[in-house]
Amino acid sequence: MTRFKIFSALTLTCFAILGCGGGGSTVTGEVSFNGKPLEKGYVTFNPTDGKSAPVGAEVVGGRYTAKNVAVGKNKVVVVSTAVSGPAPETMDAAIAEAKKAKGGPTADAPTDKSEGNNQEHDIPAGSHTLDLKLRASVSSDGKVR
Repeated sequence: MTRFKIFSALTLTCFAILGCGGGGSTVTGEVSFNGKPLEKGYVTFNPTDGKSAPVGAEVVGGRYTAKNVAVGKNKVVVVSTAVSGPAPETMDAAIAEAKKAKGGPTADAPTDKSEGNNQEHDIPAGSHTLDLKLRASVSSDGKVR
C-alpha cells in the first residue's frame, strides 16, 4: 500500500470513530462590560434543547474561546470573577464566588440582570464569533441590578 492510501485509510477510520465536526461549534469572541473589556470571568453556553450539555470558557483580558458548543439556540451567561486567582472550574462555582463578593452588584461587574446577559443566541455549525457587550442595568430608583 502506498503512503497516501495508508494515510487516507487512517483518516477515514478516525472520522468514523470520532464523527465529523467534533460534535459542536467553536465560539470565540470578546466580552465587554460598560464598554471596557471584562478582565476575568466565565462565559457559559446553555443549550435550550434540554438534551445537550452546557459548555463554558474562561474569559481572560476580554476574550474567550469555547469548544464543542451545541449547535442551535443557547442561553449565554457571563459571570465576572476576581482579577486575582484562577477562574472557577464550573458555572456553579462562578455563581457562588459572585455571591460572596462584598457590596452586592456594582457598575464594575456584570450580574445575571445586566443588559445583554442571559440572552439566547443561535449558534451555527463550525467556527463562529460572538462578541458579548454587557451593560449595567439601573432601575428607576438608581440602584444597579
